[in-house]
Amino acid sequence: MVLETIKFWYRNTQAKSQDWLTNPEGNGSGKPTQNLPVDITRQLQRKSEELPTAIAHQKALKDSFSKAFENWRSDPEAPNSLVVLGSPTDRLPLLFCETLATQIERQWIHERSLDWERRPSDYASLSVQLKQAIGETQIGFSDEGSTDILEKRQSLVIVPQLEWCFLRCIEGLEAIELLREMIFTDSSRFWLIGCNRWSWQYFDYVSKLSAYLGDRLSLPGLNAEELKTWLDPILNSLNFEFSEEFDEEKIDKFWQQYFSYLAHLSSGIPSVAGDVWWRSLVCPQPSEDEEEKSEAIAESSLKTIKIIPKIPKLPDLPSLLPEDRYLLYSLLLHGGMSLSHLALSLGESETTVQARVHFLWLADAIERKKDFLWVNPAYYPKLRDLLDSNNFLVGKDNI
Repeated sequence: MVLETIKFWYRNTQAKSQDWLTNPEGNGSGKPTQNLPVDITRQLQRKSEELPTAIAHQKALKDSFSKAFENWRSDPEAPNSLVVLGSPTDRLPLLFCETLATQIERQWIHERSLDWERRPSDYASLSVQLKQAIGETQIGFSDEGSTDILEKRQSLVIVPQLEWCFLRCIEGLEAIELLREMIFTDSSRFWLIGCNRWSWQYFDYVSKLSAYLGDRLSLPGLNAEELKTWLDPILNSLNFEFSEEFDEEKIDKFWQQYFSYLAHLSSGIPSVAGDVWWRSLVCPQPSEDEEEKSEAIAESSLKTIKIIPKIPKLPDLPSLLPEDRYLLYSLLLHGGMSLSHLALSLGESETTVQARVHFLWLADAIERKKDFLWVNPAYYPKLRDLLDSNNFLVGKDNI
């Protein structure tokens, strides 16, 4: 009897879940809908991109850094580095800035940071520019006593995006090898390094980097509650419309299901979830006798327009040629790059690569700002799975 009850509960739960997932509206509004005006969509996209990094990620970094840094300051044999791993679409430089600024000031730490906003254009001089940014290191092992060593341990070097220190081409790994040597031979400074998992797996494959660096923190995927908390500053400012039959309890249940599914689709990656979230929002379609209201809808502000949340879904990848897969893989591996660097990494002319970049940009699979290109976060999960199934060296996300 108990077994039958469990089976009935499971089937009933699955049926309700499937009904929610197949309902074209998903929130009980029952109204025909249309896409949001372009201006509204752009505002939502910009707002999601401008959100602070997730509290869960800030806490994970703060706790791991505090523990590793204090161990290094109190134990002469402790590792002198912490590597923070994220997805290729995570904003690690922003996470470091938002999490550690106050903590570093409070602990009177002498800090040097590699504050590049992108990979330097002259990749051949990456090693020289790296030295200039972080200063000279104390090469060689000290013969001083452990007490003297610990007293001098006040320096921190931050490299928020390690993948910007290399280019996959001839001599493109020189700066990574230099950094590896610096960390291994200079225990007078603590090294905090951010890196996407794809680059880290590549570095470990070609230069055994993990054997030289100490502790690692792999940022966890956010759960449904954490994703909702992260997006709440925008959610609370919008005018959502639900069916009149939806009371507060039903609305809460809808959001629980919505964010559980969003966490599943996005692998808990905030940038992906934010991009998929705003794509799931529509507005009511005016009836035939309300056509004159169409212009009013188009001119609505973000605060006044009625918004209907539909079931989130990942956009489909465009039809990709084999060379497109290598191009997109290179963008993810390098954490975004310029067209000239992309061409170098692929061993192709800029003219040839530019044609495929233009196609992928029109298909929405990549984004660009001036000369900088990166993969659109909403396409990342399907692209990751596609490249993995085609034997590319793909980093595994914490799902």
